[in-house]
Amino acid sequence: MASNALESPGAHWGDAVEIPAKKKRRTFKYKSFLVEEKELLMQYEKLESRTRKILKDSTMDKFFSNLRCMPEASYILDRFFKLMEKTSLDPIYIGLFGSTGAGKTSLLNTILEKRFFLPVSGSTVCTSCVVEIHTSRAESYEAKIHLFSDEAHISKILDPYIRCQRNKDKGEPSQDGDAHLWPLIKKVEVTIPRPDVIPEGVVFVDIPGTGDFNDKRDQMWKESINACSVIWIISGMVRAQGEKVQETLLAESIKAYQAGKCNDITLVVTKSDDVKFEEYMRERKVKNKSLASEHDAILENNESVKLKRRSKIMRQLKKQLPSDSEILDKADLVYTVSAQEYWEEEKLTKEETEIPKLRDSIRQLYLKERKKLLMNYVIEVYVIFALAQNLSSTEDLKSWKLQQDSLETFVMKGINELEKEVEKCFAQIEQPLKDGIEMAKKSHQNIIDGILNRTSGKRGYHRTLKALCQKNGMYVSRTFARLDINNDLARPIYEKINPVFGTIFRDQAGTRATLKGCLETFRSTVQEKFKEGGKKKSMADSSRLDFLVQETNVILNSLDGEILKSKAEVYQSLPLSIQNDLQPYYEAAGNVRGINACQTMQNIIKKNIEKEVSSGMFEEAAKRMKDEFQKLKDKITRTLNKNFSNMLNLALSQREELAEKLPDLQNQYKEIKDIYNKLHGKA
Repeated sequence: MASNALESPGAHWGDAVEIPAKKKRRTFKYKSFLVEEKELLMQYEKLESRTRKILKDSTMDKFFSNLRCMPEASYILDRFFKLMEKTSLDPIYIGLFGSTGAGKTSLLNTILEKRFFLPVSGSTVCTSCVVEIHTSRAESYEAKIHLFSDEAHISKILDPYIRCQRNKDKGEPSQDGDAHLWPLIKKVEVTIPRPDVIPEGVVFVDIPGTGDFNDKRDQMWKESINACSVIWIISGMVRAQGEKVQETLLAESIKAYQAGKCNDITLVVTKSDDVKFEEYMRERKVKNKSLASEHDAILENNESVKLKRRSKIMRQLKKQLPSDSEILDKADLVYTVSAQEYWEEEKLTKEETEIPKLRDSIRQLYLKERKKLLMNYVIEVYVIFALAQNLSSTEDLKSWKLQQDSLETFVMKGINELEKEVEKCFAQIEQPLKDGIEMAKKSHQNIIDGILNRTSGKRGYHRTLKALCQKNGMYVSRTFARLDINNDLARPIYEKINPVFGTIFRDQAGTRATLKGCLETFRSTVQEKFKEGGKKKSMADSSRLDFLVQETNVILNSLDGEILKSKAEVYQSLPLSIQNDLQPYYEAAGNVRGINACQTMQNIIKKNIEKEVSSGMFEEAAKRMKDEFQKLKDKITRTLNKNFSNMLNLALSQREELAEKLPDLQNQYKEIKDIYNKLHGKA
């Protein structure tokens, strides 16, 4: 009968449960969780602690040191010694992505239950530096300011401080040094101690809406977006009716969803209490239902905004993502929140502000990641004990050895078949790439005209255009926001390939149309072959079978991280290829001086983009993307060949001298297996 002791619970704040004093000390770090969630996390902690103690008490460290004489064991030795250390959950990054004045800071303060923690900008434009808020068990607040390491860059910016500058009119020292210091800053990192309502290990990233005119900090902006597991697009209620800036933020978020670690996008509409009752009633379309108060008007308006915004965002997501993406079935795609009402409770209750709902989503994400961490840890320890038991027994090894050639042949054939399936999977991108190229050829002139030809706001644009050329076609201007020639030229291709690209790299296994599906088919085929070979073996050989099956899981799970890194390189290859082709012309335009410089720069860019398009610039970009797919396929094949070869050599090696040095670990092996089964809901 399956165990459900570790299933995610439901509970309410304030549930009365008597917790022993010893448990109270252990649960302090889980104080932001509901009562039953704390119990669940303590079970995770207890299982992990027990697993680590079993490993430590086994004295296998001395034995494994002897494995250094086996070349094929090198890839597993580092894993063994790392397992002796305490695991820690990788930080969970939640990006707050919105323009100035949208209420990001007020929302973040309220989520943290610290009303006046971070300064609120109001209508003032704040510096667009990335700010990270870390939660931890530290005793005090800490702040770190990360500076760029480029010494020449720092020296140049510090120059106004080092040199005594004089006011030209009065001969007095200049007081504008602060204006020069800010570009030194890469990011600001703040750590808050012992959070009451947010799990430790969660990192909030305040991401400016359009990057930064400082190209180094703009790079930090891009890296921050791609590092986030979750992106909250923040929009003020009065701005939630379809501003272009929101389309830009959503487009950037979808890029992160495609190329980065992001697996969830949420729209958070702030200032939901900003409803004028009389005005709302005059404009209200629902006439057959009366409203008694401003409270009712706010709640009705919130539901209306949710429906409208969900519909609009969903159209864009469906256009860009595979039709069966999990995010398209997400119930809470839009939240309407009020930081002010959370504190004042004049019009809404705390629950109605939806701040608690956002916190709940964070806790659920933490619980999911914590369980995943534990399961991966137990699997790896399980593999170590299975290997040890395997090496300690030579019983019936001869019959296994007879199968070694057969198993190796089967696995290598399976990898070859996998390579063909991956190639078919990646080939899905070819037709969308062709369609995208045709679309890009038709639209590139309009795209460039939209960037280079200003019908309004021309003043000072020549300086922006020069900076755009000097920075290789990408510049974030205070006046004209984000300009990116390379990405804009690639946009029609992305519009064609995005749904297919999302299908290929979809997290769900699905069919062989997905890379995950190809790998899962390979996993099950290989594991079935191992199980078939072990069906008639003795109980002693069960450890050998366990090692083969579980090490297969470890190998393929570790491959996920490599695929994630490569995915970003594949996705970003299009604009990088275009930038590379246009590089000489950016340099030429950036060096233009004198009268009519702006017109001359525009002519250089337009003329040479036309020339490169005619010479196959878009075709070359598509080729580069296909080359990146090929590199990924080769990396997968190479990694699997190497690791499975090592695995089979380890599993089927006969080392009697090592077996004699290994203590009897049968009981510990059985206990680890029981923990593994409990986590997987097995009897």
